[in-house]
Amino acid sequence: MPTKEYYEEKDITKLYQEVIEKLLTIIYEAEEEEEEESLSTFSRFFKKPVFRVLEETTWPPWPWPPWGGDDEPRTPSERATQHAKKIIEFERFLAQVSLDLDILYGNPYATYNPVSVRNLSQTISQVNFETYFTAFAPRNYPQKIIVTSYEYAKKLGQLLDDTPAQIVEAYLVTRAALELSPHLGLETEAWKAQRTLVEALQGIKKGAVGDRGEYCVEKVEEAMGFAAGRYFVNETFGGDSRERGEQVILDIIEAFKHSLDKIEWMDEESANAAKKKVTLPSYQTVLVIMFTLSHQAENIRVKVGYPLSPNTTNAASIANYYSTVKIEGDKFFENMLSAA
Repeated sequence: MPTKEYYEEKDITKLYQEVIEKLLTIIYEAEEEEEEESLSTFSRFFKKPVFRVLEETTWPPWPWPPWGGDDEPRTPSERATQHAKKIIEFERFLAQVSLDLDILYGNPYATYNPVSVRNLSQTISQVNFETYFTAFAPRNYPQKIIVTSYEYAKKLGQLLDDTPAQIVEAYLVTRAALELSPHLGLETEAWKAQRTLVEALQGIKKGAVGDRGEYCVEKVEEAMGFAAGRYFVNETFGGDSRERGEQVILDIIEAFKHSLDKIEWMDEESANAAKKKVTLPSYQTVLVIMFTLSHQAENIRVKVGYPLSPNTTNAASIANYYSTVKIEGDKFFENMLSAA
């Protein structure tokens, strides 16, 4: 849920658990149907019931244990009910150990915690962060990253140790279902389930649905923002406006660096430290200007107007960036998955 405080509201938590239960029931029933279809094919292939084949060819006897388990849920609905309850407990613990909003958004010192990737991997041993980062970043990615709360990382590692694998899996499945179900049709049970939660959390009138055209434009921007933004860039940034804007920023950076050496009350060591650690505020003029500070003032990356990776003005660069995205006119859900 959006903030930790929601877990203290019984009505909202109850609704949230019901939505999770409904989504998991839909998923588990679909899995069971696929399994039954697979077993049916298996039976036809061997010309005898599947359970007979398994009884004759496996050891220990199948199913095992032969007497079942009194506490094990037997139907998709029972599994969903049990897992939904455990997921709420899992999330409530995560909420309890997370930072309060006033610290999260109002205390930059408390949320600035440099940690080596190796240490983080040891703290949350269930996740190989080195492999994870390698998949999304160059292999020479920084060996230190900024963690909002190292205490949270430690608590998360302990929680994952204490939580059965099937509950962690159900939690991840639930997160995916809540994220993707809005892309299904309005008449599907999954869409209706998540919609009740959205209405409760956002105060939307029950049954109210926004304009279809606005929704479609929003999803195009969400899925292929660089491609859509290219038309705006072509209309807005003419001539050498970007280059001139970039030169203004470079001049400001250079003037700032020189000014540090002339501050009487600041010694040389402090001035050098300031050059490395100072953060310049971002602001907007006619151009959209953003500063991204690296380790040293000399390495500030200047971003003016529009991105160059991919190059928004270059059709080939945009096409290459979205080369793996497959779009079909009548498959909205699959299109959103492909663009994710």
